[in-house]
Amino acid sequence: MPDARTALFCLVLLVAMDVRGDDHGVATRYGKIETRTLRGDTDRSEIRFHGKLVASVEGNADLYKLTSDAGPEFVLADAWVPGLHCHHQFTLVEIRANGTTARSPQFGECKTLRGARMQGGRPVVQLEEPTIEDSPARGRVHEFLFVAGSITELPDDTRSRR
Repeated sequence: MPDARTALFCLVLLVAMDVRGDDHGVATRYGKIETRTLRGDTDRSEIRFHGKLVASVEGNADLYKLTSDAGPEFVLADAWVPGLHCHHQFTLVEIRANGTTARSPQFGECKTLRGARMQGGRPVVQLEEPTIEDSPARGRVHEFLFVAGSITELPDDTRSRR
């Protein structure tokens, strides 16, 4: 019989797998958003909502739903791109009740997902610098705010204010 730590790890793993999504997509209050990986000279993913193309991104994209209490839903696409050091690029998609969408340009190249939160009804994505030895930025966390289809990096002095 597994001990309590093993059982807790398995529970956390199952919850993470459910939220992460897959090549088929994640459910939102307004419908399912999906990714489809296209094969060719380089891998690309299409992000679709109700069958309509929302974005085409380089790499294989995983979807993460960011929870909001009301209003629009937000989904983060984490595109894994093959490369020597840089592997991730991110796109945020806003889904509104009327079925329209808005998306950010790709951002956060070479960073890894640390977390996300809501601030004033808008998503803030937390990305961490890669762990490269002797890098002065190693482990630094950047926060990106999504408003009206654009991404803005929050200055260091506004972080942790909620």
